[in-house]
Amino acid sequence: ELLAEFAFDERQAIVRQEEFEQRVREAQAISDESLTVDAVRTLVDVLRNEEDPAELAEVADALSAHLPWLAERRHLAVLEGLLRELNALAQTAGPAQAAAAQVLGRAAEGKTLETLLTALWATRGTPDEAGARACLQALGGTAVGPLVRVLGSEPRAGMRAMLCDLLVGVGRGRVAELTAHLSDGRWYLVRNLADVLGRIGDPSAVPALAGLLRHEEYRVRREAVDALARLGTAEAQRHLVALLRDPDGRIVLRALQALNAEGLRLALPELTALLDRPDPMHRLFELKRAALEALERLGGPEVVPILRRLVSGRVAWGRQRTLRDLARRALAVAEAAVAAGSGRSSG
Repeated sequence: ELLAEFAFDERQAIVRQEEFEQRVREAQAISDESLTVDAVRTLVDVLRNEEDPAELAEVADALSAHLPWLAERRHLAVLEGLLRELNALAQTAGPAQAAAAQVLGRAAEGKTLETLLTALWATRGTPDEAGARACLQALGGTAVGPLVRVLGSEPRAGMRAMLCDLLVGVGRGRVAELTAHLSDGRWYLVRNLADVLGRIGDPSAVPALAGLLRHEEYRVRREAVDALARLGTAEAQRHLVALLRDPDGRIVLRALQALNAEGLRLALPELTALLDRPDPMHRLFELKRAALEALERLGGPEVVPILRRLVSGRVAWGRQRTLRDLARRALAVAEAAVAAGSGRSSG
């Protein structure tokens, strides 16, 4: 029995040999992959220091062939670093500038972008999502056009939201390129781009967004209103004030809610006219309520005479009474603000 315990089993030896060979193959694959990663890093170093046009073209071709491989093998930290180096080279005068820009353009238009977007969707909601997103952001402005094209054909709402987030990141400094797509016939794409432009926050987008206020699709107009409200410039507010005469009550309501203090001061004549408009069937109730809430937001001496006139007069019932109560509340807020201002002045 004791000898049997230490008996040699040839089958176990065979299994162990197979496992050993498998481990060797895996180690070899890891070693080969590490060598490839190092080689790609070296290509970027060569690109940075090379001056010969023919050599630069060859290096650019080699990099363009290997960047998708890095994305497929999920070497995302390495890929992000290389893309950022290429972006820096593409913005620096020198022999490598054009070659670096060419590599970035190929990455944005080809398999690299496609693979990264696939990885972004597959890893959404996990820690790995950040790596794919960082690589896509590292592509920089060269990705704006390709991402817009993907956005226009993307059927998944969640992925469209992710593409909009990416465009906000890479679109800064590329507002003209984004606004060029606002003439696209697909209203849903235009709506998403209006949202992107509003979130980027560049005032140079105001004229293009104002043009969307005449779009035939309500959802595009609504998004343009929200984008102009985000920008908040004096020019944007003037466009919103003009919407208070719009025939679509939904747009008027949206504009009322989007006006800031500067816009509300400009809109006082329009607000007064709206509140004075006869409305026996209460079809304008929601708009009048929003107008009174806007006056309450503004407060101050400008609104006191308007509100005092509205709270006086004959007895009101039903919805008319609700509006009068709102006017009283707004008046109390405005008078308190005036009193506080007078106290500070006298002090």
